[in-house]
Amino acid sequence: MSPQLAIVLSAATLAVGVAIGLVARPPAPEPSLFVQATDEAPTVDPCVTMADALARDLGEARSDLAALSLTLPMAEARARQHGALPHDWPEDLDEAYRESGLRRILDNLADSELVELDCSEFPCVFAIRDHAPLDHTGTPGPEASPSFAALADLDCGPTWTTQRFVDDEGDSFLTTITSCGAGDDPDVRARADQRVRDLAASLGRS
Repeated sequence: MSPQLAIVLSAATLAVGVAIGLVARPPAPEPSLFVQATDEAPTVDPCVTMADALARDLGEARSDLAALSLTLPMAEARARQHGALPHDWPEDLDEAYRESGLRRILDNLADSELVELDCSEFPCVFAIRDHAPLDHTGTPGPEASPSFAALADLDCGPTWTTQRFVDDEGDSFLTTITSCGAGDDPDVRARADQRVRDLAASLGRS
């Protein structure tokens, strides 16, 4: 083979190889309209997050308030029935049932002395103790007190509690605890009765 023919065949072979390489190469990707996703978290505006949280808390508070507005009146009614809530002083209450008038009556009882008078709320509750010692054992009812009849003209009760008080010499005296002026309102009477029991318990511990 002549040198000239060998050069021509080598050039032809090179041209064919280049052509085959161009055909086999994958096409270049077209530009995409979408941004490639990354692992980085999106930036969140802290003011927007706080506003959403406050709005959620406000909604929950409004729901709780609506529920409370329904249950609170019922809870207050039950508390009043069981003597747990105080009552306002009536504007037209007779002076005899206010602290000054009731104290004047109790201080002037001939057969008893005033031990305690609580007018911190309506009605007043009090404890009186007989001057004369008991001549028997046991604790009699309030009718045994000579002052019981003196209080008959007042609207006292309905709860009357009596206790035996023993002095340093061993003599026993009757102590009577009650309230006056509660009237006919069952809620007021329930509260007054509870305070009478509380006062009796307090005197029993003293």
